[in-house]
Amino acid sequence: MGSEPFVMFEEGQPLATAAAYSKAWDGLAEYCLLRGDYESLVFLDDCVPQNMPSMDAATVAEYIAYKTQPHGSPFLDDHGRPILGADQKPLVAGGGWTDPGNIDQLLSAITYRHKQLSQDGEYVDLCDLCLQLVTAYKRKTETREYSPQGDSALTPMELCKIHAHLFSFEKAGGVEQFQLWTMLLLGVSQFLRSQELCTLTIDSFVPSLSKVTPQGTVLYTAIHIRGKTNDFTQMVWRNDKMPQLCPLRHLLAWISLTGIKEGHVFRSAQGVDAPMPYTTFNKRIKKVCREVCRHDGPWGTHTMLKSAYFMAVARGGDVKTIMDSARHKTFDSAQRFYQDAKTVLAIARLDPESMKVISALPKWTAIHIVNHNTSIAIANNQYAATDLPICDLADCFVRSFGDGHQVTEIRRRLKPLDLARAILKSAPPEDDDVVDMQLDSAIDKISDPKARERMRKLVALKCAQLLASTTSTCPIPKQRSHVKVQGVCSPRHRWGKSSS
Repeated sequence: MGSEPFVMFEEGQPLATAAAYSKAWDGLAEYCLLRGDYESLVFLDDCVPQNMPSMDAATVAEYIAYKTQPHGSPFLDDHGRPILGADQKPLVAGGGWTDPGNIDQLLSAITYRHKQLSQDGEYVDLCDLCLQLVTAYKRKTETREYSPQGDSALTPMELCKIHAHLFSFEKAGGVEQFQLWTMLLLGVSQFLRSQELCTLTIDSFVPSLSKVTPQGTVLYTAIHIRGKTNDFTQMVWRNDKMPQLCPLRHLLAWISLTGIKEGHVFRSAQGVDAPMPYTTFNKRIKKVCREVCRHDGPWGTHTMLKSAYFMAVARGGDVKTIMDSARHKTFDSAQRFYQDAKTVLAIARLDPESMKVISALPKWTAIHIVNHNTSIAIANNQYAATDLPICDLADCFVRSFGDGHQVTEIRRRLKPLDLARAILKSAPPEDDDVVDMQLDSAIDKISDPKARERMRKLVALKCAQLLASTTSTCPIPKQRSHVKVQGVCSPRHRWGKSSS
């Protein structure tokens, strides 16, 4: 209990007295446990903490009544109400005491125990204010106006500072830093709990919900997570406005960098395919947060979830959509996280440096999928439903940094820190939807129907040639069938989308 055992009986104490006192303490301890008075129970332990409050006099009086009333009779208070035990069920009297000497013996034993702890003055009730002060000191909440509210959220500015901190120096090749950053970023973007993140495997990815441009740019993918109560599927979106905060780029880079083809994505250093223990991950997150952030947090298991709420609110998400993405089943739970994020966001906006980062964030996009099949059907009408494993998509992404070299050569040449810097400089993909609309508008202005149709065929043919020329860079397999658009059999839906 935090103190050394004290001598139960002074030298020369009669054995009969010692035996009687021990019996009295044992009986009282059993009643404290039965009643749920654990503070008085601690007072009877062999190792009592310093400054332990005296036993509750009401408990002692109840115990005397408990032993002196007939065995098995209803145990009632002075107002005739049943006295409840720790399990909130009515107690019955224990009985057994008919000799008044038992009461004297009990009181003598209690007095002796208090004197052993230098509590030999007149009995007074506990002072609630004194107890609050001692408790606040022990829990480190004694600072002015401090109100504990759980773990803190990381703001976008703090995330950027953690990124700069992790990749400002090289340690053990930078692999550990790259892994930690990828896990943190993915956890925040996907509202993942630590255990869900650490147990992510290659099989967790959904190839049919991946979108790749003809130029080989991966725009999104999806992951299937096994949660505590049910399974769910989420989209992992690409962030082109702030590449350092893009979960998709770093995830693809990590998978390609490590050459993982199966098993766990984030592995322990001790095992070939053992997942990183979530306790290890939490310790690393706490460590880097303490090193980088200007406040003490606290940082803990809810830091990623609170950071996810903050990012979603800062990017304009509404509470219902965020609640679904976070998998909060009750509005009350989501409302607490949402309101806290709104308040912290209002404070962060007063800092010009933080406001600059917040303004650069892309608009919030929902990640939660309810109808899996509908999402796949829509994805199949966009560019390519590649059906490629995530490891192949990862190699396709990393190949863009290699100036035509093979992935194995790129892995040999590019260190993790080099890859992190390359991600910062990676350009966003062309906005094909804008190109589509511009082409449609230009072709519609052609007055001659035959000339207009001829132009559509030429553009479709050119798109097919461009698509064929990119397959050597990113092997997108041929898919089900071409889609006829406005009378033309084209491998691209409209002008900017592949049907494959």
